[in-house]
Amino acid sequence: MNIDQVIQTITEKKLLTSRDVEGAKQRWFVANRTESADVKMFLKWMVLNKFLSEFQAMVLVSGKVSALTIANYKVIEIIKMGAYAGGVKVQNPLGEQFALQFVKDEVIKDPASNKKFQGQLQIGLEIKHPHLAGLVDNGESNGHSFIVREFLEGESLEMILSRRGKIPHQNAAKIMAIVMVAVAHAQEKSVPCGNLSNSDVFLATN
Repeated sequence: MNIDQVIQTITEKKLLTSRDVEGAKQRWFVANRTESADVKMFLKWMVLNKFLSEFQAMVLVSGKVSALTIANYKVIEIIKMGAYAGGVKVQNPLGEQFALQFVKDEVIKDPASNKKFQGQLQIGLEIKHPHLAGLVDNGESNGHSFIVREFLEGESLEMILSRRGKIPHQNAAKIMAIVMVAVAHAQEKSVPCGNLSNSDVFLATN
């Protein structure tokens, strides 16, 4: 793709507002810029100036633009660490960011597993609690089912303990109290919590 095609794709996929697209064009296409027709340099500049994420720039270079969106969500980046590892960070049309994860095909194809999943999904969508990362949406894209969760920034308890070694008793007691309240609320709604580990407890900063 040349730069005009890249800009057209950015516009069509609504990666940026029309105002931001025009602003980027005005800043890029200046008289003394010798590399103005270089797509890779343009995309690198777009990332450095925070118009695009590194993932979006990489996809545009590859030409596989279908990976830029999932249903009505704009893909920001692949999540490589933490509770959402393997999923993707996405943004809805309102600019809100979430974590999107695909459901294993075997879960959907097996009648018993699918029935159990659908039941838990419905309950999960109804649960609203300040200390539970709730489900906000679900859907299908290219024949694959997905769920959308609140996106949390911060660290898991496992990451904190691996870095610090231990935490003060008062902080540990406060964390456990919050976890117990959250688990109790989930169980009241018939949501199984399974065997919780330090990786399941997330200390959010947002």
